[in-house]
Amino acid sequence: MYHLADLDGHCSGALARFFCELEGSYPCMFPMNYGYDLPEEVFGMDNVIMLDFSLDYDSMSGLKEVFGDNFVWIDHHGPAINEMLELFIHGKQKTGEAACELAWKYYAPSFKETKGLDMPELVELLGRYDVWDQSDSTRWSEEILPFQYGMRVMETCPKRNYAWWQDRFKEYIYPGASAFENKKRLYRVITEKQRDGRVILEYQKQQDRKYMDAYAFDCKFRGQPAVAVNRGMINSRSFESVYDPAIHTFMIAFSRKSNGKYIVSVYSEEEGIHCGIIAKEYGGGGHAGAAGFTLSVDPVTAGVIEI
Repeated sequence: MYHLADLDGHCSGALARFFCELEGSYPCMFPMNYGYDLPEEVFGMDNVIMLDFSLDYDSMSGLKEVFGDNFVWIDHHGPAINEMLELFIHGKQKTGEAACELAWKYYAPSFKETKGLDMPELVELLGRYDVWDQSDSTRWSEEILPFQYGMRVMETCPKRNYAWWQDRFKEYIYPGASAFENKKRLYRVITEKQRDGRVILEYQKQQDRKYMDAYAFDCKFRGQPAVAVNRGMINSRSFESVYDPAIHTFMIAFSRKSNGKYIVSVYSEEEGIHCGIIAKEYGGGGHAGAAGFTLSVDPVTAGVIEI
């Protein structure tokens, strides 16, 4: 089970499948998100691997009780990790590193094909984006961000396009070539995606500006000033033209899904605000600066957003 909403979830899901297949097992893939019910088919499995998301405490406790150490949880969302500490769930849970980075570190040392290998750069680039690592501003703008957007052009869900991930991982560990040759092959893929990503970023910036200028509105969220927009599948970068940190504490994006439920994404740059903790109160989760949750009615009607 892996987080379906972003590339960190997709990459970590693909890595788990890749390593499972290296040892001769072929896992069933369940794309998941906050608010989803636990698939009943899971209880017919021998092992359960959960990547880049979590369920509520009772569900996590139930999985631990049924599967014991055959329940593996790899995640980096602080509020969920803290809540589940007393369950001692097997796997790797740590903040500051993305789920795909944690998945590589969890699996790679146990396999002769990957033991001692550096983390593939594509895994690291996706991971650094997911934890919003802007410590090196040049690398962020020239490498991390363009690669993220270049990857978004293609189908990356490992249930639907596992072959792409499998090919990249196989190229990286190919035993008939040197480590340098393997990295060179991967480098070509990365630079191609980064080139595409730079074009996409410029286009996206212009489109976001037009949309936000037309549809974004000021409101309040939990009594604090916010800017909101009725739009799905965006991130905090989309608010650049309308967000003012001197005025707004939060950025809110919400949209209605085909199942009738509403996805709410919350972003903040303010010190002392933890969006993940806030989202967990509504049954969701996430990071300090970005998180999300699901509602059965729109957030305005629910009173979550005050106009």
